[in-house]
Amino acid sequence: MLLALVLILVLLILLIGGDKGATSLITLTANCILLSGIIFLIYAGYPPLPTTVAGCIIISAVTLFYPEGISKKSMASFLSVLIVIVLMMASSYIMGGEANIAGFSEEAQLEDEMAGLSTNIRTDMLDVAAAMIIMSLIGAVLDASVSISSSLYEVHQNHPVMGLAELFHSGIRIGRDIIGTTTNTLFFAYLGESLMLIIRFKIEGYSLARIINSKVFFQEFIRILFSGASCILAIPATAYILSVFLTHPRFIQRESR
Repeated sequence: MLLALVLILVLLILLIGGDKGATSLITLTANCILLSGIIFLIYAGYPPLPTTVAGCIIISAVTLFYPEGISKKSMASFLSVLIVIVLMMASSYIMGGEANIAGFSEEAQLEDEMAGLSTNIRTDMLDVAAAMIIMSLIGAVLDASVSISSSLYEVHQNHPVMGLAELFHSGIRIGRDIIGTTTNTLFFAYLGESLMLIIRFKIEGYSLARIINSKVFFQEFIRILFSGASCILAIPATAYILSVFLTHPRFIQRESR
């Protein structure tokens, strides 16, 4: 059944997407290999957070540069994603330590799959928690950044006389339109993933206060917050960088050579 679903997905991507769809499949395959490499390196003893950050940067480069090459759009998106990753890496580590989200939750330790297994995995659990936050937000940040860069580039193509400030404000206005859908997408994605957890809370009679204060709930909730904040930060970063690329004389002259 799983193989059949995968084949249906591949066929739909190729039929509807054409050459772009084939490129997307190659990019997806490469990213899966890179993700497996990140997990293998962490398992081999490499520090989780730096390894994950480096892997996410490579994944971003493959996702942005392989389909269309190095262009002003892709470079602006890549730089903005890089800025967001650096900011989130520091803040997730600091806030994760203060919020005590590292380690296995009480609910996870009571799962049948973990019964009898040691929870000491011989690595810094705070690093692991911060790495999970970075990994969970990279896809949403890439999506938001590409949406802004593509839309803003089309605005510039239709109105090439617009200056930096005008382009930047256009990017912000475009960003305001996608913030609502992006945050809703993140919320319902995490809600669907946590549906069984919510049902378990209900069955076991958890009070609202106990749910809010449980580690497993907060671990999921903080990922939503970081993902939403990252997407919002990516909007002005992408808009400003691409506006500079499109209007600054230095970049215009370099393109014309």
